[in-house]
Amino acid sequence: MPSPKTRYRSRNIKEKRTPIYLKILKKDLAIIDEKAQAARLSRTEFLTRAGLGLKIEIPNQSQIPEINWQYYQLLEETKQEFNAIGNNLNQIARVLNDAKLKHQALPRFIPNTQSIRQIECLTKDAMKLIQDTQNLIKAGG
Repeated sequence: MPSPKTRYRSRNIKEKRTPIYLKILKKDLAIIDEKAQAARLSRTEFLTRAGLGLKIEIPNQSQIPEINWQYYQLLEETKQEFNAIGNNLNQIARVLNDAKLKHQALPRFIPNTQSIRQIECLTKDAMKLIQDTQNLIKAGG
């Protein structure tokens, strides 16, 4: 589904826009900006829609979930840690594949197969937990 900012447009996106200049009272501009922000639109988009007589939807505040920034920060830190773990696992896999292709013995620092499977299971469980947390944040919980 297109974003609310481009939903009504059927024109070519590369179509050149023409700047316009208005003299407007500061209090009126403040009201326009407040309404544009409530509709989650830029000032230009809000005025364009209003001028063209298009519907401007202002979402119900109860529908907008409150963001818990502590959860968000924790989720981002956890994501970075898992990215680092994933990079390490990829490096191990590369070494294993190289050794296999060259018919060489496995390097000593490589953990046994059981350990690798345990790491894989823990990583999948953790990634599911991250996904569940993201969904919880999106739902406003």
